[in-house]
Amino acid sequence: MLEDVHSSRIGNWYIAIEVFSSTEKDCLREDSISKDVVLPYLRNLKQEYISTHNYNEVVFKN
Repeated sequence: MLEDVHSSRIGNWYIAIEVFSSTEKDCLREDSISKDVVLPYLRNLKQEYISTHNYNEVVFKN
């Protein structure tokens, strides 16, 4: 199904991320102690993904 479109960003693509720790089952819950740290990280990750036009740009940027 995705063999022909995997190298383009045509259409809708979604990435699901689950964040948990050894002490919390869900670090994104409203009452999570980790939420204040995790959410800014995920927002930055989203911005990096959106602004990247070339996968190798991210992989080899360091």
